[in-house]
Order: sequence, then structure tokens, then C-alpha cells
Amino acid sequence: MQFLEQILRYDGNALCLPIRPNISIMNESAIRQAAVQMMKLHGREAELAAARQADAMLSRGNVGGFHTWTRIATLINDLERKPDV
Repeated sequence: MQFLEQILRYDGNALCLPIRPNISIMNESAIRQAAVQMMKLHGREAELAAARQADAMLSRGNVGGFHTWTRIATLINDLERKPDV
């Protein structure tokens, strides 16, 4: 939960490498950690919650945060569709 709170507090740019103002990249490990925490926190609504965060970032002009949350939402979708092994 603390990791996810960091992401929210820093407008989607926690653990990101800035490449230009309002543009950043987040490593895959951090994306996966955020996706798993969103699934624990929001259950079946996790993908929608991540998409809402992406929309909020875009409305603030935070393109890096938008891309980060879009990647999180996409990974949540992939994880939910993956059959248990």
C-alpha cells in the first residue's frame, strides 16, 4: 500500500526517471508492483481505478503520469485475463 500511496502522492511519477518535463518512464518492476497493489486494493475494479488515475494525470497535463497509469491498467487487464497456473 505504501508504494501505491507514493505513486499517487507524486502524480504517477514515483520511481520514474524524468526524460523531459512532465514526461517520465517507470521501470517494469515498479509497474507490476503498482498493478498488483491496485488489484489487492480495488479487486475487480482495479483496471477502472487505474484508468481513472490515467485520466486525472492527463487532465493535469502530466503526460508521464498518464502513460504510467495506462501501463498499470494494461498490466492489470493482462493479469486478470491470465489463467491460474
